[in-house]
Amino acid sequence: MGYAYGSTPSRAGAGYSLPERFMKRHALRDEETIEMSAVDLNRIAYLYRDGFFRVAFGRGVVWVNDSFLEITGAVKAELLHQTEAWQRLFSPRGVQDLLSVYEMFTQNPDICLSFPVEMNAPEGNGIWLEITMIGTVDKEGKCTGVEGYVRDVSEYVRVTELLSHKTQEQKILLQVQRDLLGELNLQESLNAVVKNALEFLDARDATLFLVQEDGTTLCPVASAGPYQEALCKLEMKVGEGIAGKVVEKQQPVLISHITEFSGAVIVPDTPAEDESIICAPLILKGRTIGALLVGAQPEHFKEKDLRSLIAITQVATLAVANSQLFSEVQHRAEIDDMTGAYNRYFFNRMLRDEINLARSRGYPVSVLMLDIDKLKPINDQFGHVSGDRLLRTTVRVLKHNLRDVDWIARIGGDEFAVVLPGCPREKLPEVAEKLQHALRVSSFKPAQDQPRGVHASISGTTFPDGADNLDEIMLAIDQAELQAKQAGGDQFILASFSIE
Repeated sequence: MGYAYGSTPSRAGAGYSLPERFMKRHALRDEETIEMSAVDLNRIAYLYRDGFFRVAFGRGVVWVNDSFLEITGAVKAELLHQTEAWQRLFSPRGVQDLLSVYEMFTQNPDICLSFPVEMNAPEGNGIWLEITMIGTVDKEGKCTGVEGYVRDVSEYVRVTELLSHKTQEQKILLQVQRDLLGELNLQESLNAVVKNALEFLDARDATLFLVQEDGTTLCPVASAGPYQEALCKLEMKVGEGIAGKVVEKQQPVLISHITEFSGAVIVPDTPAEDESIICAPLILKGRTIGALLVGAQPEHFKEKDLRSLIAITQVATLAVANSQLFSEVQHRAEIDDMTGAYNRYFFNRMLRDEINLARSRGYPVSVLMLDIDKLKPINDQFGHVSGDRLLRTTVRVLKHNLRDVDWIARIGGDEFAVVLPGCPREKLPEVAEKLQHALRVSSFKPAQDQPRGVHASISGTTFPDGADNLDEIMLAIDQAELQAKQAGGDQFILASFSIE
């Protein structure tokens, strides 16, 4: 990288700035002297606060001024005439750059070069010098060494890197914002959060935890990295482990070595190895809704990474809130408020999808239509509050006696549909009898009356057995259901043909 700097303040108000005076010395050397005198170099060094040095090829550093020693922290006795002095003073990359520059001067001693070098500082890397060099030649015109000056540009480098990082951070965060806020599907939003965190922070794994409805349980809802399956099985209480403590205290944390943190939760099926962790809370309107935890090799993360993670969680919080709101609105558009079952709109749309999927994969789909017997007398005798309670009891009993893949929709009034993916036609009588029995023994209690069971007329059909479309399905099971009610109710009638 290249730099441009102003001159160092002069001690004597010289007519030239440091670069000008140094370059004039360089330009006039062939006229005044071939081997430039140390006296002249000393005079320039006296006028300016920069660190000056001279290097003789094959002998190492042969002269430095006090400012050079002060800037670099070098010890004069350990520096002069030591061919390996630069190796001790500068980073490996810096030494390579110096050797490359020496080679360039042997090819062309008339050049002048400036370049940055990182030092091997006693307290660790981070001190940067700008070195400006000119070549020295003998009477034959052969380059015998270099001389130059150094300036401490650590602060300039630090600010430059900070601005560069900030610019890059803002660019990436804008992309993160576009990715997250543009996604309304909740699970896709959650997956995007961990994916962006993993890539942006150059991490090994990232896991997003959300607080559950009980307010005390923290569950992983999305994870990325080699251990995502194990991490997604993890469940903890608020206050437990790193993520739990971050949620409890609403404060982000940076841990350079997880082995030194006593409160870490051991994740089953993952190696017990040291790592670096950063974790930040997701806070919405003063309430913590979750935490984003990111891991990498030990000492990988710095304070700037924690600041970046906090920025990501701020965007992620909005994305999760937007997706949750969208999901809630979508859920309400598909759910019957009275019973909690799906509504007629959802039934019509999803049954077509179920049939298409079954057709492509070659398995049956059965549909039961259930009509509650004598709901009108309940409403007339005990009021609609009792009738509503009867409807809710029916859905609760049905859900309790169905598989996870089965689903229920309220078609209208006292009529419900039960969709059974993978259930063959010959199993329908058994399933219907099981549901009718469960309804009969349920404890529905009308207002001011004794508990009683629920009775229902049920019809059913199965794909693929002859019907061509959804209208034919509904017609077939409606006719069968009517037969069941005409037979006295609490009956099951299997329709004569089914869906295709």
